[in-house]
Amino acid sequence: RAFTVLGCADCARVDMRLDDDGNLYILEVNSLPSLGEHGSYLVGAQHIGLDFAAVVNRLVEEASARYFGTPEPPQIDT
Repeated sequence: RAFTVLGCADCARVDMRLDDDGNLYILEVNSLPSLGEHGSYLVGAQHIGLDFAAVVNRLVEEASARYFGTPEPPQIDT
């Protein structure tokens, strides 16, 4: 929800913390996360089975759809 409310597009990294009582706190929304092959954004993507090429391709598909008005890319099953 923070991603949408802040008007982010295509990608962002949301840093969160969970306290001892189970309350979730958003610390930061980074709209330009590290996208290198060993960056934090890719580490998260690897947890759902995406490699560097898949992440970059998906970002290009999303940006292209938004910019050129082409159909939305298919959903990624996780």
